[in-house]
Amino acid sequence: MRIFRILLSGAPIEDVFIYRTQLYCWTFDQRLRIYNVSDIEDAIERYEVDRGPGVCYALFHSRGIGASARQVMSWRSFSAMPPNYLDPIVIDSESVPYREIPARIDADALLDLLIYYDTLYFATRNGLFVLDLAENRGDFTSIVVPVARIREACYSTSAGLGAVGASCGPAGLRLLFGGIEVNGSEPPPVKKVSDISIRSDIGYGSVVNYPSRSEYEFLSGPIIATARGGMLTDVSPSRVLVSSELRESTSAGVTEGEYVLWDRSRLLVFEDEEVWSLSVVRSADVRKLNRRRDVASYGELVGRIISVVRIGRSFALESDKALVLISSNDHQVVSTGPVIALRSYPRSHRYQRLATATSEQGVWMLAVDGGDEA
Repeated sequence: MRIFRILLSGAPIEDVFIYRTQLYCWTFDQRLRIYNVSDIEDAIERYEVDRGPGVCYALFHSRGIGASARQVMSWRSFSAMPPNYLDPIVIDSESVPYREIPARIDADALLDLLIYYDTLYFATRNGLFVLDLAENRGDFTSIVVPVARIREACYSTSAGLGAVGASCGPAGLRLLFGGIEVNGSEPPPVKKVSDISIRSDIGYGSVVNYPSRSEYEFLSGPIIATARGGMLTDVSPSRVLVSSELRESTSAGVTEGEYVLWDRSRLLVFEDEEVWSLSVVRSADVRKLNRRRDVASYGELVGRIISVVRIGRSFALESDKALVLISSNDHQVVSTGPVIALRSYPRSHRYQRLATATSEQGVWMLAVDGGDEA
């Protein structure tokens, strides 16, 4: 496993989200800082003249999308080098051009950040706030004021199928179906769809809610075709069945584990240093757990799992001990220090290999070589 690591150091940044060609950062003093990806690439290539273009390719150009000829050639040169030879590239965050805009949010702590269809969502202890980036695509000229959509504490967000999920702990899972208008009509109101939620995933024909780190429930509903793809219009609880083959092949509980994640039409279960998957067959409002398969393993250093995200063909696992990158045949600890926020971008064609993590050291950008050709 070859790991590429960039650190934007020295910035008081709490959380980040990369969208289109910009890195949106939320600072501890409630300012929206925006970097152009091209400016970050310029800084990397100045710091590491020979290998920097290849590192930029790994981070920001999955499958070569948008890469320069120089970046492609540098990326190809890595194939002749042994894995893990690259030290982290440290860039002073103040040496890279950025814009910074003050924002006024009636909240004392940011818990999650999400951008979906040109809309920026702030999950906070005081609720979910929304900022329309399309209306502010040019230069911000004054303080921006995100609009409150939910007033209960919102711990995490998710998006997909034209909907945004807001996990509000004991206040439940709320879905905003207004990410895309339906036939020009007004977007429907926020709907509570589950009683308890610490996180959720939306995609691959389902909404998956997690009442705890290891519990899950499926929600399903009608999906209509729009110019932007399939869009959910409503959801209700799904019936969950277990195939006889799975019951016979599994000695322990079917989905017992420390952490469960919905990933590409399958459930990933993390337990006892092992990762295994359950394929899920979808039919109307029924979800059938069908087949179990071993995926990967990880070491004792992981500790208690806090969050897991897909990064290319691998996974980034945040625990109370370390940040660990896991592939089918390897796992490696990454020295980021305690992580404040971790996320990846598996639905982005351009950033599929990228994960971002904030810590006291700054903003980490991590990529794993998945073996794809330039």
